[in-house]
Amino acid sequence: MFSTNTFSFKDRYDNDDLNINPENSVDDFFDNIADYEEDFNFIQNNENAFHLAMKRALDNNSDSSVNNDFENEANDYDTNKSETTANTSINVELNIEQINHKDLLNCAIVDVIDGKLQKCNSNIKLRGLWQLIGTWQLDNDAVLQAGKNLDKLGVCYTHFLFDQNKLHKEGAKEDKDVNQSLIHFRKCRFCEKNYYFFSRGKFCKEHSWKVLGNEIRLACICQKGCNVLKKLEPIIMPTNSDDNKYDKTRYICCKCYEEYGGHIYIKPGRGYKSLHCDETKIHLGEITTSLELMANWILQIAHERDLEFQEKVLATITPALQQLDSNLILQKSSNNNTDNSSQEKNISSPTPKISKIPSLFAIKLIFKLYNIKLNKDFIQLNSKNCYLFGNNLAEFLLKNRQLLHNNKMLLENPQSLNEYQNAIPIELYNLFSEIVEKLLFNRCQMANVVAKSRKKEYIPKEVNQKKVQKISTMLSSIILTMGFTNTSFWLTRSLASLCRKPRLLSSLHQVLESVSVISHSISHERKLENIRMLTSNPQSRIITGSKIWNVCVIDNIDFKQNSFAWSNIYDVTRLSTHATLRLLFQFVLPIELSSISNNLVELSENTFIFGQNQDASEIIQNFGKIIENFFLWELNNENILSWNQNFDIEIINKKIIEIYNTGNSLPPANVVILEAGGNPNNDNDIAKACDQYFVDLNINNDESINVCCDEAIFRRVMRYHLSNPKICPLLGQWHTSKDMCSVLLVIFSSYGIYNFAAFLGVKFLDKLEQVVDYRSTCRVLDLLWGAVGCTLNIYAKKNNLSFKNILNNNNNLLKVWYYFFEWGSYWKGHRVGIRTGNSLLQIQCLAAFAPLFPSAGKMNYMKSTVNYLAILAKYPKLRTLLEFAPSVNINREGHFYAFDEALETFGVKFIKENITGNVYNDENLKRQIKAIQAERERMDLLFNEFIGDIAVSKKDRAVNGRRELFWALVNSLLVAFESSNPTNHPLFQNCIELTDSGYTKLFSCYDKGKERLKQIYRQEVLRIDPINTKGRRAKEVVITKTKDIKNAERTSKKCPPQSEAGSSTAITTTTTTTTTTTTTAKPKKPRHVTTEEEKSILKPYFKSPKPSNEEIEKVLDSLLELSPNYWTKKKVKAAWGYAQKKK
Repeated sequence: MFSTNTFSFKDRYDNDDLNINPENSVDDFFDNIADYEEDFNFIQNNENAFHLAMKRALDNNSDSSVNNDFENEANDYDTNKSETTANTSINVELNIEQINHKDLLNCAIVDVIDGKLQKCNSNIKLRGLWQLIGTWQLDNDAVLQAGKNLDKLGVCYTHFLFDQNKLHKEGAKEDKDVNQSLIHFRKCRFCEKNYYFFSRGKFCKEHSWKVLGNEIRLACICQKGCNVLKKLEPIIMPTNSDDNKYDKTRYICCKCYEEYGGHIYIKPGRGYKSLHCDETKIHLGEITTSLELMANWILQIAHERDLEFQEKVLATITPALQQLDSNLILQKSSNNNTDNSSQEKNISSPTPKISKIPSLFAIKLIFKLYNIKLNKDFIQLNSKNCYLFGNNLAEFLLKNRQLLHNNKMLLENPQSLNEYQNAIPIELYNLFSEIVEKLLFNRCQMANVVAKSRKKEYIPKEVNQKKVQKISTMLSSIILTMGFTNTSFWLTRSLASLCRKPRLLSSLHQVLESVSVISHSISHERKLENIRMLTSNPQSRIITGSKIWNVCVIDNIDFKQNSFAWSNIYDVTRLSTHATLRLLFQFVLPIELSSISNNLVELSENTFIFGQNQDASEIIQNFGKIIENFFLWELNNENILSWNQNFDIEIINKKIIEIYNTGNSLPPANVVILEAGGNPNNDNDIAKACDQYFVDLNINNDESINVCCDEAIFRRVMRYHLSNPKICPLLGQWHTSKDMCSVLLVIFSSYGIYNFAAFLGVKFLDKLEQVVDYRSTCRVLDLLWGAVGCTLNIYAKKNNLSFKNILNNNNNLLKVWYYFFEWGSYWKGHRVGIRTGNSLLQIQCLAAFAPLFPSAGKMNYMKSTVNYLAILAKYPKLRTLLEFAPSVNINREGHFYAFDEALETFGVKFIKENITGNVYNDENLKRQIKAIQAERERMDLLFNEFIGDIAVSKKDRAVNGRRELFWALVNSLLVAFESSNPTNHPLFQNCIELTDSGYTKLFSCYDKGKERLKQIYRQEVLRIDPINTKGRRAKEVVITKTKDIKNAERTSKKCPPQSEAGSSTAITTTTTTTTTTTTTAKPKKPRHVTTEEEKSILKPYFKSPKPSNEEIEKVLDSLLELSPNYWTKKKVKAAWGYAQKKK
C-alpha cells in the first residue's frame, strides 16, 4: 500500500530543512551537523561551545508553543514555521566514561511515576547510567546539571533491574560493549523539541525500527506491552546493524508517543499481572480512526497532488474494492492458490501484499515523517462543500428548534454570558468558536515572533478565551435572531435598546469593539479622523472645463451646546458657534461659457423690471383653465348646474407640473463642500468668503463668480458688489418663496384667511402666521388657493361670467378673494418654476409679486428684490445661464431645488448629521466642515449597500389630501359669495377689514407698492435720487394677528349677539361645514337627576340578572313617558350596570 522512496544524502537533508548557512549562529551550525559519529570528535574538544548550544536549545524548548493535536494540525502559517524552526536541532552523540562514583546524581530516567510522565528522581541504590543496555529518555535538567561530568548521571536500582531483566531478552547485555554507552541530544519529530536520550550503542536491536526507510528511535519502555510499532513488511522493518550508517535518525519523545496513540508501560504492583494492550483492547477503536485519516489523505491527494502520483495511489487502493464481492472473498478463502483475475494483475500495485494492518500511531508517524498535514475532519474548502455545510447546519437548526424553545428563558433573560452561551445550540457555537480561536491563535503567534525579535525577555501572548466566547456568542446570536424571530434573544435585543441611548454611545462602541465588529477604539479613531481632516483637500473634487458654470452658495450654519456641563443653569449660558458654509454647484452646460455674450445693459428709469407682465397674466389664466377643466360641467333637465368633485389640490398640482415641466436635461450638478468662512454677520468675513472662491476655482482677474445666498447675506454681498463687480450676487429663491408666503398671510389676515385655515383643520395658527415650517405653510396656502380657485370658477359659471371679468363684479368680497387667487398664482408660479427648473416662470412671477412686499411692510425683501431684478436686467449673460440651470437637480429626475434650498435643506442637514467632536471651537469646526464630504463618502458604500440610505428623498411625501374639508370649504365660500350679506357668514367672523375702507386699501395696495419699488429703484439702483428710508416699513393694509382673533373669539363667546345665533342656525341647514374656531359655543345641557318615579320603574328591572331586549324595551317605554329627551336604550343598560356594581 505504501511504496518505499529512496533519497540521496542531499535529498534527505533538504527535506528536513537542514541546509547549512555559513552566516547562521552557533545554534544553526549545530543544527546542520551530519548524523554519523566520525564528525563529532571536535565537539568533545570544545565542550563550552557545545554546552552553550545545548542551553540555548533548551531555552527554545520552553519558549515554544506547538499545537500537539496532530489531527487538527492545519497548514502552518509562516509564523508557525519561524517559531518551530527556532527549536534548534543539535544531533549530538557523546560517550560516557565508565567511572564508578559514590556521589551519583538522582535517577535521570523519564518514566510514568504516580500516573504522571516525569523524572524518576529516585536515589535508591544508584548505579551509573552507563550500565543500562536499552534506550531511555533522560530529563534535560538532570543532564545540564551534570554538565561535563556525564559519568555522574545515575539510575535507580529499580530501573536498572527492569532494564536488565524485563525490558530486554536474556543475553542482551553481552551483545554490546559498555564503552558504547552514549547520550544523544535530538529533536522529537512530532513536537520538534530537543531531548536527551541514552542508549548502549546507536540503537537497540529489539526496539529500533525503520519506517519507510527512516530510522525511528524511542525509549524501549514505550514498546513493552504496546505493539504500535511492529514488523509490517515492507513499511515497518526492524533496524539492522549494517544499513544505518548514513541514515538520519528520527527520535520520538515519550510525551508525543502517548499523545499520538502509543502507551508507555506501567509496572504493575506486587501480585498483579502486567497486561498487554491487546488484552485491554485499548486500541479497538483505532481502525475507524485510521480509515478516516487515510480517507482524508486520499482526499488531499485528489485535490493537491500531481496526476502521476494520483494514479499510483488509485492503483494501490483499487484491489480493496474486491471486498464488496462476498463470493470472491469466499473463493479466495477456500483456495488461496487460485489465480486472481486479470484485472487484479493489471491494476494492483507492484508492492508486496500486506496481510497485517498498521496501527494508528504508525500511520500518524508516517504522515509526520513526510510532512503530510491533515485535519481530522478534512473538508476541501470549495464553494460547493461550504454551501452544503451551511445548508446542512441550517436544516439541523430548523429541525431542532425545540432545543431553542426549551432554552427560551435562558436565551431571553440569562443571568450571565456563560448561561446565555450554554443555551445556544452547541453545533452553531462550535463552528464560530473554532474559526475565531484559530484566527486569534495565529495573531498571537505573529505578535510573539515580533516581540521575540525586539527583546530577549517577553511574556508570550495567548489566546483570550473570553474574547473567543464573546465573538462566537455574538455571531451565533446574529444567525439565531435572523432565523427565529419568535425568540427575543438577549444579546441582539440589548444592542437594539442601546442604540436608542445616545449618551451610551461610547458603551456601544466598546461592546462592538470587544467582539471585533469594529476594528479599533474611539481614541484611535479620533486620531485617524484628525489626520484625515488635516490632509483633506476639497479642491480636488472641483471639475474644470470651458462648459462648467460654477454657482457659489453661502449660508449661515450654527451649533448650540446640547446641555449645560455643570453649575446652575441660570448662571451659565450654552455655548454656540457660527460659521459661513460655502458650497459649490457645478453645472455642465451644453455650450461653452465663452460663447455667451457678456455685454452689459444700461439701466434707466424706463427699464421695466417689476410689476405685472404678460407671462404672469398668462399664468393666472392658465391656472384658472386648468382648474375649470376638472369640473366637467353638466346641466340636467331642470336646468340645474352640476359639476365633478372627484379631484383635489394634489391632482391640480400634478397637472400644473405636467404642463410647465420644460424637461431640463442637464445632468445633476457636482456638489463640493469647501472650507467654511468666518462670522456670517460680519461684512468683512462675508467678503473674504466670496474672495476665497477665486482661490478655490483658480479664476483669473477677468472672470466673475455668482454667489447665491439668503436675503440677509444678500444685502452684505450686494454692498461688496458695489466695490467689486466681479462678485455677482443671486437672491436665494427658496427664502424668497418663504417670505412670499408670509406676505400673502399678512395681506389677507384681516379678510378671513386664518378662518379658512382653521376650517381646514390647522390647529396652530400662530405657527402658520410665523411660517415656522415652509413645507406645511405651502401646503395650507395650496389648499386655500385651490379652494378659492374652484369657488371662483363655479361662481363664474353659475353667473355666466368669464373668469377674468370677475373683477368687474360689484361683489367686493368676491374681488378680495380673486386678488388672493391672482397674487397666490404669482407665488405658486414662482414655486412651480423652482420645482420644474423653469427660469422664466421664476423671474416673471417674482417681478409680478414684488409690489406686494412693500404692502406687507417687508422692507428688506422689497429692497433686495429690486436689486436682484436689476442685476438680472443688467447682466444678460447671467439670465442666459439661469435659463440652463435656474435650480439644482440633486438626484431625483424632474424635481429641482432652489440653490439656497438645497444648501439649507440638505447641505446644513448633511453637515450636522456627519459632524463629530468639539464643534464649539471655530478652527475645529472649519476643519470638520472641510473634510465632511470625504468622511461621508467613506460611509456611502456601507449605507447604500446595507440600508439603502440616500441623502435626499426620491419619493413624493405621503400627505393628507383633506379632500372632504377642501370641498366643504368650497361649498361654504360659494354660499358666502352668493349671500346678500356675506360678511355674516361664520367664515368671515372677526374680519375687521370687510368694510368699504378695507376693500379700498386692499384693491389699491398693489399699485402703491409698485410706486414704492420705483422709489427704491431710483434711490438704490440708479442712484438718481437721494436715499430716503423713511416710511419704508409702512404697510398698505391693516394686519390682524392670530392672537387678536382669539381675543375676539373669547369676547364673542361671552356675549353672543342675537344676529349671530340666527345666522349660525341658517348656515347649518344649508352647508355641510365642520365646526370652526369662529362659531359660537353651544350651551351646555342641564344634568339629569333621576326622579323617584323613574327609580320605581327601574327597581324591578335592576333585580334581573341578565335582562332581555324585551325587558329593556318595556322599561324604556315607561321612562320615555316621564323624560322623553333623556332616556335611551344605552342609558337604560348603563343604569342596570351601575346598579350591579353597587351590589
